[in-house]
Amino acid sequence: MKLNKKLKIKWPWKVAWTERTKQAAKFIPADTSVIDLGGGLGEFYKYLKGKSYYLALDQKEWTEFTVKCDFNKDELPAYPPFQFIVCLGTLEYIENPEKFLNDIRKYSDKLVITYRENSNGGMDRKSNLNYEELEKLLEKNGWEILTKKRVNKGDRLYYCNKIEINETN
Repeated sequence: MKLNKKLKIKWPWKVAWTERTKQAAKFIPADTSVIDLGGGLGEFYKYLKGKSYYLALDQKEWTEFTVKCDFNKDELPAYPPFQFIVCLGTLEYIENPEKFLNDIRKYSDKLVITYRENSNGGMDRKSNLNYEELEKLLEKNGWEILTKKRVNKGDRLYYCNKIEINETN
């Protein structure tokens, strides 16, 4: 993967993000296909095993494997299904997380997602759910939580399977 040559960004959160990425990658088997929603610089790609297929969607075209799109403008391009969706540190910046969690179901039956609670709304956050609200939202939108664990000081990681949505809510 080649990074954009003009890219000169220093992110103080890189150490925490790297640990979060490593933990999430443990859920992905070798030789699989992954769509990374909010993939940024494509860090997740480094941790894939075997001959995995990787595609990132983000607001900027950071790498040759990144497709530019804006999740807050309903820009979810059509693709054939992937084996896994990865969504690390992205939901915090989504204006309508409920719609987003429902819309991404088209990409895969498996979701690895992280979220960080934040009551002060920093870094242009759009969503300030607490973990209980997030878990209810995941389930309401057809994601059964199989595993949840804390990573870093504030991120929580969820591994989910897609299930039928109960329309009686």
